[in-house]
Amino acid sequence: MKTYSLDEINQISDQELEGGKRGESRFIVAVGSCRVPVLLSQAKNNSDTLLVTYNGAIQRSKAPDGIVFQRSSWLDEFEATVVQIADPTMLKHERLQIGWAQNSEKEWAIDAYYDVIQALRERFDLADSDKTVHYGSSAGGFQAVCCAAKDRGSTAIVNNPQLDWSLYNERFVNALLRDVFNGSEIEEVRTRQPWRVNVIDLFEHVGYVPKTEVLLNIASAGDVEQQLKPILSRLEDFESLGKKPTFSFNLYHDVNMGHNPLGKPYTIQKINRELERLRSE
Repeated sequence: MKTYSLDEINQISDQELEGGKRGESRFIVAVGSCRVPVLLSQAKNNSDTLLVTYNGAIQRSKAPDGIVFQRSSWLDEFEATVVQIADPTMLKHERLQIGWAQNSEKEWAIDAYYDVIQALRERFDLADSDKTVHYGSSAGGFQAVCCAAKDRGSTAIVNNPQLDWSLYNERFVNALLRDVFNGSEIEEVRTRQPWRVNVIDLFEHVGYVPKTEVLLNIASAGDVEQQLKPILSRLEDFESLGKKPTFSFNLYHDVNMGHNPLGKPYTIQKINRELERLRSE
């Protein structure tokens, strides 16, 4: 994939973009030293809404370069222009399977994501934040909520997300601390930059709570114990922001699915209904 700087995005022609088998474009945008892989699929209809999606864990055997555009086979079924962002943390750190957009000790990829989305909006006349949905599951859900907090006015729909990635599987957390944070202990990271770890700390840091719907399987013990309960214990922190909470949980029970996200038909229907609602406003 070709790499463009952030400033070059507004100058490239349609002919320069690499076309995929469904007409999408794939390229990398360099924001500082953060290299953000992007897939852009422009809708012929419903171009007045935007869906931004994020990936979770990857299998290195299937994606040795670390670039995965999760659910790219669903592109034709989303009723919006779609921007898919592949976590640059896995591009930078070849041993990692999960990155939570941490990228490096000095550069948080979420800041780069927002800059990229804004540049794409300007270059391709994409929908503004009030017509944008951010979606992801697991680690992709963490990224979606964080980017929605930066992209004020947008909506996040997330499925079994890590709302605090430090509470997830110890093996993956320790690998991230080793490679991204140079072996720091998690308490050090929480102390220095808590907003990069926990979404409520991010909301307090930016002074804003994005409209978010968390789809969470209460049959998944890990999601309940590591994510739901710790976040519920801090919901009173929303009051410090002085705004009406817009962060909601939609709980379901599916023993067979566990931490895995809801299936394709329901997920597409859920996202498309929200996109339709935004178009009608």
